[in-house]
Amino acid sequence: MKHKILLISGSPAQGSHTRAALQALESSLQQLNIDTELVDLAQTNLPICNPLFHRDPLQHPCENVQKFIAQVSQSTAIVLGTPLYHGSFSGLLKNALDHLASDAFEGKAVGLLSNGAGIRACMLPCEQLRAVVRAMCGIATQSQIGTTKSDFVHDGTQLKLENADILGRIQRMAKELVSLSTGLEAMKLLEA
Repeated sequence: MKHKILLISGSPAQGSHTRAALQALESSLQQLNIDTELVDLAQTNLPICNPLFHRDPLQHPCENVQKFIAQVSQSTAIVLGTPLYHGSFSGLLKNALDHLASDAFEGKAVGLLSNGAGIRACMLPCEQLRAVVRAMCGIATQSQIGTTKSDFVHDGTQLKLENADILGRIQRMAKELVSLSTGLEAMKLLEA
């Protein structure tokens, strides 16, 4: 079975720590021969969610919304990445998720990754996103990743995650996403 994992960056910032951490996870997944796609919500130009399309998001007239829905639908697993904003996940990510059907994550493993200013608060978005993943019928991985500014270095062109402990957790999450996705796909086959 071939997996495709969609990584979603919910940071509006250029030079985003969230995106750099997702790129490190993407690299780990690619080393496992997993197809990946990284969606940067700062560049997708999704409109503000319109409740007229909550019952059937595919009826939304915006091509960017339709493309995002298809990207989620065609993936076997998802990773949600966000900065910590006011004690929660970003509005950019919330708006994107609001464009999806309430069961958009059904049968999918979902990894959670967040970046915050300090070690004590950087995991808050992950904890809140666990409830969102459940509400959207997904299964959050046991592992989650929380980073802070000190975990990164700037190499002159871009941010790179350098904390060895976090990189180890990223490798563990990559394996967990693949393992959980494989089990969920096998369950679908048994139910068919």
